[in-house]
Amino acid sequence: MLAQGRADLRALQGPGRRRRQAPKKDQYVKNLDKGFSLEYAYDLVSGNVREVAYQAGEADAFYHKYSYDAENRLRLAYSSEDGRLWQKEARYYYYAHGPLARVELGEELLGSDYRYSLQGWIIGVNGLVKNAVWTDPGADGHETGRHRWFSRDEYAYGLGYNELAYTPIGGSSLNDGAAWSNMSGDILSKDGVSGLFNGNIAYMQTALPQLAREGMGSGSYAAAYQYDQLHRIMASNTYEYNGGQWNKLLRDGLNSPANPKNYGSSYSYDANGNILSLSRYAGGNQIDDLSYHYTYDVDPAQLPEVSSQAIGQLYNNQLQYVTDGAGASTVGDLTSQPGHDGAVATSSQNYEYDEIGNLVRDSSEQIEEIVWNVQGKVQEVHFEAGKPGPSVLQYEYDPMGNRLAKKKLYVDG
Repeated sequence: MLAQGRADLRALQGPGRRRRQAPKKDQYVKNLDKGFSLEYAYDLVSGNVREVAYQAGEADAFYHKYSYDAENRLRLAYSSEDGRLWQKEARYYYYAHGPLARVELGEELLGSDYRYSLQGWIIGVNGLVKNAVWTDPGADGHETGRHRWFSRDEYAYGLGYNELAYTPIGGSSLNDGAAWSNMSGDILSKDGVSGLFNGNIAYMQTALPQLAREGMGSGSYAAAYQYDQLHRIMASNTYEYNGGQWNKLLRDGLNSPANPKNYGSSYSYDANGNILSLSRYAGGNQIDDLSYHYTYDVDPAQLPEVSSQAIGQLYNNQLQYVTDGAGASTVGDLTSQPGHDGAVATSSQNYEYDEIGNLVRDSSEQIEEIVWNVQGKVQEVHFEAGKPGPSVLQYEYDPMGNRLAKKKLYVDG
């Protein structure tokens, strides 16, 4: 049985369906983010979304519909421009014990195969040996395979936990033995144990053949992660696969034009588990040297507050502001929040909280006020004057706390 639900409480189909009033001429040109609607149809028993309509009945309308198996797992996804003629976008397959096994996009266009360990941890997607289709579980593009009409995989990734977690059929490939031997210095835990048996990821590999075809490196990269005794990430280092081995791009703290630091990071924490610092490198430069500041009890004689990480006792775990001590900047670089350049705060804290710890203000994002309801849900978000976009966001919920609607309010002028 279908029940009708929507972002603005209108039905998808039926004789009683209401239509939106036609927009004024050029309305969408002037207000690209204002004049649109989303409508949903869902199954009343399972709660699964059955159809989604974007701009139903308008010239730019677009529709999706979904079907599920007996265990309420997504099986098929379709799209349509008119709600009558449908095109298959994706088909989903599952292992007998439940996890997702394969996703096929379009009409035999691209397939992605998922692998897991005995513990249920995901091991990877597709095969990792570049251009060697027999390592792909689905054998996509192999001339004698069942999926020979599919294109070869354009991406793959693999996750390593420990050397016992997974061994592919047919023996080792690029995603186990070679990685462990070349990265052993980085994937050791602090107590010297090789490999992780608690679910933490020791390393991740990615394979993007298109990068190699375009001359942008080998197309095969990996990141190895280190953790402390409390399983918190402490550092990550990056590798590139060249010449039959993994070569480290972050060279043990050395930094020179011939030996630059690249794509590495390190982290530190206080005794309460709050993150204190984050350092990141790219292109031979340190692009982030972030310090996280919290509320501390301090001696009034020590004010104005300087690097609060070293003063007094921790008052609570509420983050106040973030500073960046690195001068270099690049794409993806994080900078000090406004009014907090360097170690000395030149204005009040960036984040403000209410009496029970809810965030109520974020100056760096130009959020003037966040209003919460008695259920602990965000009810309204008010933005500072002059910020592009809506002035207020409003959220509506049902008695169970499920979100029913999100409204964007604008101030003209």
